[in-house]
Amino acid sequence: MAFDTDHSKMDCFVCCILAHGESGGRLFSTDGTAFTLSQITSNLTANICKSLSGKPKIFIIQACRGEEVQTARNYCADAGCPGGVTIPDQADFFIGYATVAGFKAHRHRTEGSVYIQTLCGLMEEHAEKVDIQRLFIKLHALISRMEFDGPPGAPWKVKQIPEVKHTLTKNFKFA
Repeated sequence: MAFDTDHSKMDCFVCCILAHGESGGRLFSTDGTAFTLSQITSNLTANICKSLSGKPKIFIIQACRGEEVQTARNYCADAGCPGGVTIPDQADFFIGYATVAGFKAHRHRTEGSVYIQTLCGLMEEHAEKVDIQRLFIKLHALISRMEFDGPPGAPWKVKQIPEVKHTLTKNFKFA
């Protein structure tokens, strides 16, 4: 298990999960077993996995989070630790979800996940130049401009917006 491993020489922990998911945060392994992200992250908190204490723990989740589809509307808009410092156990997590809770994540039939494909392209171009928050803002902007076919027979297009949750206590950039 990750908490039994010495991560003291590592700068961060990265985990990518590409799975099926549903409302309530349940994800499914290839054998159909349900699990939640908190079952993984709870083993990496500072009090359990001390060698990752104070280090970013990055999670990229490509999975649906429900059955709803997002639609679009036109609108107008106006133009390193010094001694003695403690951190919360749940600090320094970064979780990038393909979509917001309750909604589907879209994928191309042959090219795969638009979220993962777009993220990989951005990382190749920008990962060493910008911090992870700015990288994901770029990702969200690109995905939000995409349109996907609606349900079979529907005459409209649907949208997708990723979501980020984090408790980072400092900027993080891939080097």
